Order: sequence, then C-alpha cells, then structure tokens
Amino acid sequence: MRWGIRNICKYQRHQEEKMGILKNLFGVSKEKPEYERKPEISAENPDFATRSVLADLQKQLGKEPRDCNSEDFAGIKEIWVAGIWEGELQRLFLEELKLFPNLEKIRFTDVSFHPRDMYHLRQNKNKKVHTLIFERCYFEDALRLNDIYERFEVVDCKYKKDGRFWGNYPNLRELAFRGTTGENLDGRFLAKLVNLTYLEISGIGMKDCGCLEQLKSLERLKVYDSNVTCEEILNCEALKQVAAWEPLYRELVCEKERGTTKLELSLAESPFEI
Repeated sequence: MRWGIRNICKYQRHQEEKMGILKNLFGVSKEKPEYERKPEISAENPDFATRSVLADLQKQLGKEPRDCNSEDFAGIKEIWVAGIWEGELQRLFLEELKLFPNLEKIRFTDVSFHPRDMYHLRQNKNKKVHTLIFERCYFEDALRLNDIYERFEVVDCKYKKDGRFWGNYPNLRELAFRGTTGENLDGRFLAKLVNLTYLEISGIGMKDCGCLEQLKSLERLKVYDSNVTCEEILNCEALKQVAAWEPLYRELVCEKERGTTKLELSLAESPFEI
C-alpha cells in the first residue's frame, strides 16, 4: 500500500510538471495581472475620469468638471450616462451618481444592466430624482429601484425574460414605452400600476387586449404605431386626454361625434421625429 501511494504521488508530480511545461509553451502560466485599483470617488475629490457620464456639465456648471467641487455638483439637475461596460468599470460609473445630490433626471443609453449593477442606483436615496430614461438598454433581471419610481421612459430596450417586472412599481405615475422593432409586451403587468396617470405606447404592441382597462387611475394616454384599439380606450374609466395616430384618431373622433365619449383628442406625432 505504501508503494502504491508513493507511486501515485510521483505520478501526480509528473503530471503537474508536464502541465507546467505546456502552460509555459502556450503562454498561459503567467500570473494573472492585478486589477487596476479602483479610483477613490468622493464629493471632495471626485475622480471624473469616468468619461461615460455625458452630461453637458460645462454648460451647467460654467467650467470644466475637473475643476469642480461638491458645491458645483450640487447644481446638476440632469445627467446622461452612456456606454456599454462590463464588471468593475460599470459599477464605478454608477457609483459616481452619488456626487450629484440634486439630480432630477437620469438618462441611460446603451447600458447593459445586471442585478449587481443596480446597487449604487438604489443607494442613491435621492428623492428628487423623478425621471429615469432607459434607451437601448438591456435588463437581465428585474430592476429593484425602491426609491426612484415616479416616471420611467423605456426606449428600444431588451429583456432577458419579459417586461412584466415594470409592474414592480405601484407608485409609478408616468410610463413611456417607445420602440422601433415592433415587439409586443405582455400588458398584464399594467394592472399593478395602480397610481399610473400617464401612459405612452409608441412602436410597441400589447399582447393582451383589454389590459388598458385595468388602469383605473389613467388620465392621459398617447398611442402611436401600436395595436391598441378604439374600444380599449373607450373602456378606460378615468381617461381624459388621448393623443392617437391615424387611423385610431379618426375612429375616436367619430365616437366623439356620436356622443359616446367626451375625451379630449389630439393627433399624435411620432416620438422619434426630431
């Protein structure tokens, strides 16, 4: 038995030496490079090498961001975060949002959100933020934004599963869905948005007819390039104003002329036209 164990150990050492030679030949035995140390971010000494934060800061502040301090950043109301990042770099950029205590609007463009990336956004705790715009973003999982949920604009976004997680925000007041790919959303999540007063559906279809009828607090609606029907709109109890595209607009006008509705109507224009 002792000789057996000795031979096994010898064989294992031989294999390790053999693998070490192979690793050296193929250049994979080198030690992993140490990650560059994450810059320290603070209001007193902001590291604005985070060039993905693309707000017009110079215009808002009157000077270059590198020359600013925490008092200057307190004047920023709106910021645009753009770029497709991975890992530590993305979390670093999201962490930087805490430098702007008076933000009211944050616009994300081409950002791939993973559950761990939402941590710093949730930690913002800024009650003044009322608008989050997600443009061409990707969501791997449900967003969990417990403090920021008054208005969302969702533009050409992609989801790993579906869009039902937007129903996680019962306090949401305004929601704008805009798309250009002709995707269809499962509209059953709308029933959970009990405080929604404004809804825009542009370039996106709804799989479930009648989902709008579940919005008991909806007062304003904009529909463009969607499969929403005249009947669905007329069945919305609290609805007061509707902006609709042709031919839906003409159908609603005919209903108003018949006296079946008192909705305030207007012709909707494409939200993607400049």
